Amino acid sequence: MDEYFVKSIVSDFVLVLERKNMTIIVGSGCMTIFLFDYFLTLGSEIDLIWSSPWNTVKVLFFLARYTPFIDLFNMAYHHFTYGLSEESCIASYHATGWLFLLGVSVTEAIQTFRTWAVWKDNRQIQTILLITYAGTLISATVLVAKFLGTLQSPLLLSPALEGCTVINGSSILSIIWMLLLGFDSVNLLFMILRGIQSVKSGLNSSLMRTVYQDGISYYIYLVALNLLNIVLVLKLPRDFVVLLATFVTMFFDIKFNLSILTILASNARCIPYLRAEW
Repeated sequence: MDEYFVKSIVSDFVLVLERKNMTIIVGSGCMTIFLFDYFLTLGSEIDLIWSSPWNTVKVLFFLARYTPFIDLFNMAYHHFTYGLSEESCIASYHATGWLFLLGVSVTEAIQTFRTWAVWKDNRQIQTILLITYAGTLISATVLVAKFLGTLQSPLLLSPALEGCTVINGSSILSIIWMLLLGFDSVNLLFMILRGIQSVKSGLNSSLMRTVYQDGISYYIYLVALNLLNIVLVLKLPRDFVVLLATFVTMFFDIKFNLSILTILASNARCIPYLRAEW
């Protein structure tokens, strides 16, 4: 066998093994941070969420809060299971992609409902929010499907090695972050405008300050995170694109949960969008 060919095979084997191990390390870190944050905020969730009346927002909160556990089990499956077939590996990573889309769509829906609620007297703003949310979600769904179609599983390293990995993820995922960047920027603008109007009109209670300040800081956080995602997707090797999505989704969930619980802690009974029915 040609010596150059053998060296190429060994080099590719080592590269795939290194990236697989990196994926496991980062994935395990995500699991640990998420679980730590979950148990850290569980007491607040029990006090502020569990006893509140059931409505659409509460259902969405629980979806955003607990669907990541499905992703954790799925992540553990493709990280630590021995002898996975190529089909099982790809299917597991596809599940990760769709769970990512579900998590982002639910958290964005609840945050958009907050902006919707503070603009309850302006149908034009509400219509813009509805159209931009629907357009972003539909576009993101199409792009996620195309992205998942580009994933490939390399030849199984060895039945004796745990887990699997995927390669060749397309940079098309950066377009999804651009869409989210645009959508979150619209929400940020509307929250800032409403906050300025409230201050000018004398609505400056502790609760309202919490709603606006937390809403504005949350969207600034998302805008910065989306910008970072765009840069990293375009600069990192394509094999790390799925890894980045897992890492970012975890931070989305943590920041979202903290945002909702902070507002509830301020004054749950007075927040209109937590009592509203869609």
